[in-house]
Amino acid sequence: MTPLRTMDPLKIGIVAVVLAALAVVFVFRAGALGFGERVCVAHFEHTAGLRVGEDVTVAGARVGEVRSISLGAHDVIVEFTVEDHIRLGARTRAEIEVATLLGTHLLAVAPAGGGELADDTIPLSATSVPYNLQDIVDRGSASLDELDPELLSDTLDEVGRTMASAQPDLAAALDGVSAVSEVVLTRADQADALVRAAGDVTRRLNANSTEIVSLMKQSNAVMSELQSRREAIRRLLADAQRLTTTLQRVVSENQRDLDVALTKLAAVIKGLRAQEKELSAALDVLGPSARYLANATGNGPWIDIRPDDRALPDGLTCELKGLC
Repeated sequence: MTPLRTMDPLKIGIVAVVLAALAVVFVFRAGALGFGERVCVAHFEHTAGLRVGEDVTVAGARVGEVRSISLGAHDVIVEFTVEDHIRLGARTRAEIEVATLLGTHLLAVAPAGGGELADDTIPLSATSVPYNLQDIVDRGSASLDELDPELLSDTLDEVGRTMASAQPDLAAALDGVSAVSEVVLTRADQADALVRAAGDVTRRLNANSTEIVSLMKQSNAVMSELQSRREAIRRLLADAQRLTTTLQRVVSENQRDLDVALTKLAAVIKGLRAQEKELSAALDVLGPSARYLANATGNGPWIDIRPDDRALPDGLTCELKGLC
């Protein structure tokens, strides 16, 4: 084996670059090569707008994509991929659903039944589409049969005359519709996010439906209680109104007496303010006097008096003490 140091560095570099490029391609294209996936087939009445590359979901989770759509003898054959760990039972169903308001679709697969799905093929009897073209045609035919051809002709003539007279306004309206369409197309991602957010809100409301119903019941109970107390509140307000009226009448009838009383009260207050110093001095004297009186009468139903001997004559003091 030739040592690397003896080989041409240019050849070694070219081989390394090629191997690195192959590794990068393998990493980024491994999903497209179908590793970890298997191909299944479903038969539908029609495509319902389904396109190659749109998502395949199981229970709302993406598990693959639509690989091809082709016409069969009496139906449409849709080839799609699903992840290998997804088990499809013998009664597995598939349905084409509208994913967003902008016209995207998805293939919703619902695994069911025991065993395995025969030949990984979902028959026509186990698939459904959002609408049936034959039913629409049948209903439309019945409606067309009821139309009056002459009346329809007159109506179309009138529409033609109206369109001719309103051509400038119609052109402006069509321009407005075109502008709206362009805005919708340029904001497709935001509209899709808005729809997903609305779906998330709906799911949250559905998940909390029990609490919402309980809250509504409690609100109904509160409203019922308020309804039952309405008469009591009405009587209370009527009594308050009567009380207010009575007070107003009393004040009105005694306004003169109240004025005289307030005038006299103002005079009394004025006199008290004029004698404020004397009142303060009286209160200063009254405080200790009241305290001494409380001390003298606080030992029982009598008054404690301790006279000073010097207040009595000397002869009486001698007699009382037995010294004479």
